Amino acid sequence: MKEAIICIDDERSLLFSLQHQISAELSDILIECAESGEEAIELLKELQALEINVRFIITDQMMPGIKGNEIIEIIQKLNPEITCILLTGYTQLETIKELEQSQKVKIISKPWEKGELMSILLDRTA
Repeated sequence: MKEAIICIDDERSLLFSLQHQISAELSDILIECAESGEEAIELLKELQALEINVRFIITDQMMPGIKGNEIIEIIQKLNPEITCILLTGYTQLETIKELEQSQKVKIISKPWEKGELMSILLDRTA
């Protein structure tokens, strides 16, 4: 079964950076990008309809509209098997602390370190 990762950020330069870093290490996985939570949720539904297994969601916390933690809550209701990675410079927020309790949510501080991100992705795709 084909696998995918969805990256969500309202800044295109960060999306391209994520996509480039991940595809250099995981060339066999489809990397999809969305610029909003709403777009990501639609993308997830489309990929699932095509029977593509979305393994990871990587989302920024601070975005217009739906925030990263809210996207994660919606995604986990749609598919609790997806591991979500939240990129944030706001690790002290109460909503972020609550997310850390979940086995399927990883918090990475921005700016992220490629090694930290890749260790999470590689650990779960190996």
